Amino acid sequence: MASGRNAEGAVPIRADAEVSGALLFAATETSYTFNRGDVGYLVAATGELEVNGVSVLAHEGLVIKNESEIVIKAYQDSEILLVVSAG
Repeated sequence: MASGRNAEGAVPIRADAEVSGALLFAATETSYTFNRGDVGYLVAATGELEVNGVSVLAHEGLVIKNESEIVIKAYQDSEILLVVSAG
């Protein structure tokens, strides 16, 4: 959605950060790779997810630190927002 890291198709911002959104259908998964030192904040707007083994329900947020990659599994159709920035 928005990026200060030159992500293709994103609206440019003046920060070392990325804002991404996704719709995950039930029983699907996706992954995101972090740069060294990055931190993230993931919010489930709807649905039910698991992120690296941690349950995340609709309207809950998850702080992500010290991870090189996260795997996001959807148990219900879910809308997510992920903000990643340099730590």
